[in-house]
Amino acid sequence: MKIPIDSIIIGERFRKEYKDIPKLAESIKRIGLIHPILIDQDNTLVAGGRRLRAYIYLDREEIEVTLQTNLTELDKRIIELEENVQRENLDWQEVINSRAEIHRIMVERYESENKDEDGFITGQEGKQVNRWTQRQTADMLGIAEQTLANDLSHFNAMQSIPSLSDFDTQQDSRRAFKKVTNYVETQQMLADGTLELPTDFDSEAMYQIGDALEGMSVLGEENPSILFAEVDTPYGIDLDKLREGKINYEEWKKEEFEEKTTTAASLVFKTLAKDSWCIWWFAWAHYEVIKATLNSVGFVLDKVPLIWNKQGHKHTSSRPDLYLARGYEQCFVCRKGTPVLPGAGRSNVFNYPPPDEGERIHPAQRPVGLIRDILRTFTIPGATVLSPFLGSGNTIIAAYQEEMKCFGWDLSELTKVDYLKNVAGLKKIGGFEK
Repeated sequence: MKIPIDSIIIGERFRKEYKDIPKLAESIKRIGLIHPILIDQDNTLVAGGRRLRAYIYLDREEIEVTLQTNLTELDKRIIELEENVQRENLDWQEVINSRAEIHRIMVERYESENKDEDGFITGQEGKQVNRWTQRQTADMLGIAEQTLANDLSHFNAMQSIPSLSDFDTQQDSRRAFKKVTNYVETQQMLADGTLELPTDFDSEAMYQIGDALEGMSVLGEENPSILFAEVDTPYGIDLDKLREGKINYEEWKKEEFEEKTTTAASLVFKTLAKDSWCIWWFAWAHYEVIKATLNSVGFVLDKVPLIWNKQGHKHTSSRPDLYLARGYEQCFVCRKGTPVLPGAGRSNVFNYPPPDEGERIHPAQRPVGLIRDILRTFTIPGATVLSPFLGSGNTIIAAYQEEMKCFGWDLSELTKVDYLKNVAGLKKIGGFEK
């Protein structure tokens, strides 16, 4: 039947945003309303809020409705939520919220309908039975039980950390939650002493949270013990876009890259000992800028870069029809003063497979074995290594294993706790020996 639109009571709705109303209105105008909206005996809207708004958008006075009587408030809520959760244009946050609310309502409904006079939920012959389960809700929604379990866990996380709902995708939000959870767990392990680090491993002094440029500015000039620097600045090549869905990478913006690179190069040069080595990782897009900058602050450069050949790694290209896949990374080798090369005679190619993707705690992570080889090539046991932009902290681990000291900074406390767990894990399996 048709009833006047102004006689319909909309009430409080679970869904707050209705997208593409003009598009739906155009469709209704062209082919009509395929599914009438649902109302109860009091003319209160139960399902079809988006269709009703499309009719209002079209300035229609009446709308086709289906009347369903004797609905409880729980019935109405479930009908609305089930209709919403099946819609393809629902945001991921709305899907999770709807599924969580449906499960909550079904648990509440089951308990209210199955309690005996003593308040117990009973089954046949008075035996106590399980309450409404996640499996039953999942079957009702036509999804896997594990999917619902993940969504309910994610829903609870968003109640505790509302900013988790700000991500564009559910996958990004889950990754962020995993990082936060890892941080909380690690901090607790550090507090109660269950995260066991090597006794001579001063994690706080080596892995510092803060801005590397600010940190280096107070180190003073020509520290005699700092004989080597490994520098990997935030490249400014939109790593977040290239690695969509990965952890955030605090990169320098393109417009500030040259200025910050000059500042970093000046500070590294000033801090290093009188006769010392430095390697500087770079993207080919910045070859000329980095080369000119390092020369301008006083470094002497080898024109041929050091090459990390990613041996055994599956190489890919974003445009295989135009470009060969890149199978290596590169860095400038530069020196201050007239240092002697401890690894004299070694080639400029270092062959090491990159860390497996599942083992990475940072998008630009390099293997410890590679860094150990580089350290042996350019400096000696007992030296102090400056690694201003720490990231995964693998340079600290490599330096420790080569009987050197290393320190630097990172902006992310989350990355640091991943690094500490990595250190503790290596110690536990005996993989952290010098």
